[in-house]
Amino acid sequence: MDYVSATGEGSPFDHQIFANRLPDDDAASRIDAIASALGALLKAGPQPATAVQDIYAVISRTFPLVAPSVEAVTARYELVCQRFLDDVIAAGGIPIRAITSSDEMDSRNINSHRNKAFDAALPSMNESFKWCLKNFHSQADRFLAYQLSLQQEMLRDFLELVTIGKSMKSTAKKKLTEIKKQLRFLAKWDRLFYTYKAMSFPTEIERILILSNQHPVAAIWRYSRLDQDVEYPHAYNHQDRDNRVYAIRDSWALKNGLVKVGESGYLDEVSLPGQDLGCMCSLEWIASPDRVPTEMQR
Repeated sequence: MDYVSATGEGSPFDHQIFANRLPDDDAASRIDAIASALGALLKAGPQPATAVQDIYAVISRTFPLVAPSVEAVTARYELVCQRFLDDVIAAGGIPIRAITSSDEMDSRNINSHRNKAFDAALPSMNESFKWCLKNFHSQADRFLAYQLSLQQEMLRDFLELVTIGKSMKSTAKKKLTEIKKQLRFLAKWDRLFYTYKAMSFPTEIERILILSNQHPVAAIWRYSRLDQDVEYPHAYNHQDRDNRVYAIRDSWALKNGLVKVGESGYLDEVSLPGQDLGCMCSLEWIASPDRVPTEMQR
């Protein structure tokens, strides 16, 4: 079966659900209320330490009210993924969007029929759908928690400056500006997060279809420097995987003794491109036993 990359130009994956989403109606008013309260506090002058602690407790609890909830964001992502999966199933493969002579976008199926390999891959695609949603929710929860911790740290710094008094008033004003900027980011944190995760599910589906239709024997990890652009601390370092060759478990070449597992092991033993937050790496598939490294040849 032929197919087109789900992650390349002309992808049918529907990003508009996120691109057109507006912040919650109350987000702007809540940001203004928080900024107004902090501005009034700054104008009032130094406060007792106990009062400052109470102020921190009250205001920090309002920060999550500005941000879209993880549940709402995950629900939108589920809708995007479900639409994509429905299109894949209807097409019997990954559909593409093409420009017609009238310059209108037209969804065209590059596969005119379903085959047994595709039907056999359906359970894997459905499981991948469930896993991607669970992974998205988990990563979104950690991402939002991190952004909220930054907001809370800014608030603590601001309140410390307020307790000092007039000598730090100019610095406190700058800190208040940073707080408002971060609050505006919180109101649309899901947009940045979605750019990190947008192609995770299509990449999974593409991988499943390649494994079920092309039957590769190994895959080469190709590192992307875009991994370094993620505005979020991550524990992984995929640069260590660059150019590593991973065997495909239960491949026809392994079963026939034409290749063996190399030092990198099996592909299913590591997280795959797009699974870790912000990962932009890719896989280069090896179809022939003759192309695997010497260490993997029989």
